[in-house]
Amino acid sequence: MIFYSPDFLLFLPVVLVICFLVPKRVQNIWLLIASLLFYASGGIQYLPFLLLSVTVSYFCALACEKYPIFFAACGFIVYRGFKIAKNCKDRFGFLLAAGFTLVYGIQVAINALVVSGTIPPTGLPLPLISSGNTSLIITMASMGVLYNISKVNKTD
Repeated sequence: MIFYSPDFLLFLPVVLVICFLVPKRVQNIWLLIASLLFYASGGIQYLPFLLLSVTVSYFCALACEKYPIFFAACGFIVYRGFKIAKNCKDRFGFLLAAGFTLVYGIQVAINALVVSGTIPPTGLPLPLISSGNTSLIITMASMGVLYNISKVNKTD
C-alpha cells in the first residue's frame, strides 16, 4: 500500500477514527499496530527489517542520551562543518558546507528530542548510525563532499 493509493486513503481515516475512540493509554499501541499493518501490506518479508531498523535507531539514540560522548562527537562534526563553511573561499562552497552541516545537525537534534520524549517520533534515522541505507549513503556522500570542500579551501 502506497501513500496515494485508494487503499491508503481508506486506511488512514479508519485508523485515525479508531485512535480517537480508544482510551488515551491505548492510542500509542494502536498506532504502532496500525503502522506495522501498513508497512506489512507492502510485503510481510520486509517487516523484520523494519522492526530491526526501528530498534537499532531507538537504542542507538538511547545510548547517545545515556552516554553524552556520542552527542559530543556529533557536536564536533557540526562544529567542524561550520568551521569549514566559514573558511570557504566561494559562496557556493559556503552554502554547500553549511547546508550539509545543518541537515546533519538537525537530524541529530530531532533524534535526541524524540528519544527524550520532547517531541513525538518522526521516523528520522540517526545519521551515520541507523540502518537506513539511503540515509546512510546520502549522509556519507555529504560528509565526503564536506571533506573535499575542506581540502580545496585549506589554508597553508
